Amino acid sequence: MPKDLKKTYNQYLTNLDGKTAILTTPFTPLDCFYIKFDILQLPHLLGLHKIYNEPPKSLCSKLASSSITYEKIQRHKMFGSIKDRITLFDFILDIFLEDYNGSVIYVSEADRNGSSMKLDIAFNHPYKNKILTLGLREISPAIYVPVTFYVKKKIIAQDFQQSKRAKILSLEFIGTKNILLR
Repeated sequence: MPKDLKKTYNQYLTNLDGKTAILTTPFTPLDCFYIKFDILQLPHLLGLHKIYNEPPKSLCSKLASSSITYEKIQRHKMFGSIKDRITLFDFILDIFLEDYNGSVIYVSEADRNGSSMKLDIAFNHPYKNKILTLGLREISPAIYVPVTFYVKKKIIAQDFQQSKRAKILSLEFIGTKNILLR
């Protein structure tokens, strides 16, 4: 079923852009941490960088104006590598908006060094025969930003085998972008 990319853009813009999530866990290194969201993260999370060689700001403008549509990109030779990212993107919204009662993965040094993405924390979620992963990187102490979203088929050896999983105790949002009214 085709995905409405403008709707995805508007959902991210309305619900996450400019906001910061505060999460708490019982695990000391992640007892309280923050996740900062920006609309410019969206094109990369959707995988659009694999199809378009343009900066995020330009891709966001095209998403907002419906110049980039599911129908247009599904003809691209790289579409197969991002299809699941687009169709299962609601998982990201579920984590932060739908009282997702899961856990966060504190990526160990061993798992981080074995990966080209060098993630610091991640959220994994099983979905049918797949594992959905939202990866974040630390930008300053206890502050993280989303840097990747990927979908893999379930396999015997999972990602982050040597990493600690911690239950999310609380999740709330603070702040919004400043709105200038004229």
